[in-house]
Amino acid sequence: MQIRSHRRRPRSDEGGFTVLELSVALGLAAFVFAALASLLGASLRTLAVQKARTQGNEVATQGIEELQRLAYPSLGVCASAPNPPSDFALRAAPLNCPSPVPSNYGEDPCNVTVTGAGVPKPVYSCIRNNITYNVRRYVAWGDPGQTTKRMAVFVDWTDTVGLHEVSQQSSLRSPGQSDLFGLEPPKFSGIPTANPSTVKVNPDGTLQAGATVSLAATTLNLVSTDKVFAVFNTIDADGSETSSSKMLSSGDGNNWTGTIGPSDGFKFGPGTMFYTFTAIRASDGKANSTFTEGTNKFCSPPDETCSGSQYPKLTSVAVAPSSAGPNVGVDAAGTLQPDRIDFTATTTNTLPSDRVGVTFQTSAGAVTALLQSTSPTCDATTTCTWSGSVSKNSGYGFAAGTRKFYFSVNQVAGGATATLASSDVTFELR
Repeated sequence: MQIRSHRRRPRSDEGGFTVLELSVALGLAAFVFAALASLLGASLRTLAVQKARTQGNEVATQGIEELQRLAYPSLGVCASAPNPPSDFALRAAPLNCPSPVPSNYGEDPCNVTVTGAGVPKPVYSCIRNNITYNVRRYVAWGDPGQTTKRMAVFVDWTDTVGLHEVSQQSSLRSPGQSDLFGLEPPKFSGIPTANPSTVKVNPDGTLQAGATVSLAATTLNLVSTDKVFAVFNTIDADGSETSSSKMLSSGDGNNWTGTIGPSDGFKFGPGTMFYTFTAIRASDGKANSTFTEGTNKFCSPPDETCSGSQYPKLTSVAVAPSSAGPNVGVDAAGTLQPDRIDFTATTTNTLPSDRVGVTFQTSAGAVTALLQSTSPTCDATTTCTWSGSVSKNSGYGFAAGTRKFYFSVNQVAGGATATLASSDVTFELR
């Protein structure tokens, strides 16, 4: 018997990977992981860009919401941001702006430094997640009549993929004629006059025959179809004080004249009086006012110089802000910075029932505030003290500058009047 042995050859699928197979597998894995890493990096960059854009939109929203919260008179910038869009070239500004305007003037929602109370800063930066967002804000007039203000906020930034920009826009319409409009207000280029300074009246207060008062004023920024008129105190049918007016006319919009004569039927109480001149532009309702320099006298025979002892007299007047300091603070929109302005006056030959008022200039024209007696027992032989105030919530706008306040007292019985101007009062931008 012959025995044969056979050696069995190993099969290729019964062992490990060959070097070539391992190389191919590792190469494929590296390629897949490289593709996944690239995809992950691109996703992270896309996410970062989207996050930066979201943050840019939030900065723009923050910037325009701050503008939208401002009252209409306050909505404006004192200086223009660079490169305004063509439809934002006509800048809207508040009533009071410093001249020259400091480069950092105004407030913004990203920085706590206050360099202009109540005025939006046109250019500023916000840092979010190590990215600097550059903000440009524009406020412009939105229509030819300048009754609407338009707002725009542009935000740009640079991230890993380059430069980006987003913008938001809005508009706000004037809530009323008393608000500030865009055109420069009318101005009185000189002191108006009412001549003669002494006028004779009949016992009933009417002008004597042949007596006339000539009114004259010169203005800027008006046309002949606008309105200029003088306001003065008269006596009505029951003997009470009232306000009357006389329109002036002009052929060129600059020089205005008018007269008050017997035929007008006005009745004047004996004593002294200031005239208030007011100019109103018809196109936008913006007004301005001023006063005659000296007092005018209305006298009836035999007292033709108004020197009678029966007339009331203002012996002193005072105007002072409620906050410390001699000057009155206003912001860029003309709003009072102290809580109020206080008025005091002392009179003789008056009763607590008589009328004491103070007339002053605002951005919407002349306004009169009444004072109340603080001496309830005063009579014709004693001094009477009066007080009053105008608050920051009154809605009046005051331009920076120096002006007087004009006090007047009117006797209820007989209608006799007296006037006295305050010292110069300075309104300063704060």
